[in-house]
Amino acid sequence: MRLISGLMLLSTCIACAHSLIPGTQVRDTKANREVYDTLRQLQEALVAKNTNAAIALAAPEYFETMATPDQNDDYGYAELRDKVLPDLFAVTGEMQLTFEVYEIETKDDRAHADVRYHARAHMKLASGSQWATGKDFHRIELVRRDGAWRILSGL
Repeated sequence: MRLISGLMLLSTCIACAHSLIPGTQVRDTKANREVYDTLRQLQEALVAKNTNAAIALAAPEYFETMATPDQNDDYGYAELRDKVLPDLFAVTGEMQLTFEVYEIETKDDRAHADVRYHARAHMKLASGSQWATGKDFHRIELVRRDGAWRILSGL
């Protein structure tokens, strides 16, 4: 009887366990998987230095405050498309970029993803070429448009 009770308890626990997106601690739901896939597409576009692919993942109302109170460094979709990404890619040679996704929260047509990125890039600067490395933690805000997740801020 104890064996049967134990097996029933174990099967209940297993049935209630939620699967995770591989390599993360993020619950594997349809919406979370879609957001995760959007982040992977962004990573691929940035590594490929593909402005068109990266901008296709941004919402038309994209806006970045650079997490500062200074409005002079804020920019929107047009600046991202016409200046920020092209200028970045113009001085970037080989690039390695990984995202570690810590959390994805979705509610209706809004989502955010907490991501730590690790980047290493060969930069062609006025002072000469050099390798630059960086890592940081970002919250990427997203919105669902026409059945696809688009980035509102956080690039």
